[in-house]
Amino acid sequence: MGIVTAIAAFLTIWCVTLFVILPFGIETEENPEQGWDQGAPREHKIQKKLIISGLLAFVLFCIWMIISSLFGIP
Repeated sequence: MGIVTAIAAFLTIWCVTLFVILPFGIETEENPEQGWDQGAPREHKIQKKLIISGLLAFVLFCIWMIISSLFGIP
């Protein structure tokens, strides 16, 4: 596998894990101010979610690379 393909695969795994992690830990306001969306999160904590997504994507990418190298899957 080339470096460009590996980077593309990692970014794909990272995007999928980010979209899986985004809804976790969302707390909404019970009585939002006028003009605010009721589904808007109180605190989004995006930095924490980006770090968790990156770590999870790295682990999944490493597992994928090990399995593909052991079984010869291109």
